[in-house]
Amino acid sequence: QHAMNLVLRMGLPAFMSEHQNDPPDETAVGSDLMKADQIAAKVNRHERGRIPIDASELVMFVDVQGDVLFYAVVAWAEGFTGYVVDYGSEPEQSTPYFRVADVRRTLKHLAPNTGMEAAIYSGLDRLVNAKCGRDYMRDDGSPMRVSRCLIDANWGDSTDVVYQFCRQS
Repeated sequence: QHAMNLVLRMGLPAFMSEHQNDPPDETAVGSDLMKADQIAAKVNRHERGRIPIDASELVMFVDVQGDVLFYAVVAWAEGFTGYVVDYGSEPEQSTPYFRVADVRRTLKHLAPNTGMEAAIYSGLDRLVNAKCGRDYMRDDGSPMRVSRCLIDANWGDSTDVVYQFCRQS
């Protein structure tokens, strides 16, 4: 029963790693993962930053990860069709692919002598002003701006600072 309680509390991968000394094989590919050709079929071939003509809304999503913010700007059309038109991290990293554990330029680097909350707030301020304050061009030449910005407030101790940022921005 104690082992099952640990599995329920930690999750199976963590339990197997920590209590059974048998971590899951991270290189194994599950059958539920998309294959490369399935992913390639979903690429829209639009120039980054350009919006397809059928899109009517532009929404930005921000994921707070402590040392770095990840974002995606998505154009939405009728029928809930979405087009990723911009994405990246704040601060930008020197490589196009990286894991959170590999982040070298952190929010704290851009806000030295501050705490975690101030660094996150400062990063959100830079990112939201840069992306929500710019015009993205639609294929017909019409400019569009981000109409909604959704920020994940559930990373560690960031909830209060994200709520504060949303109230003040």
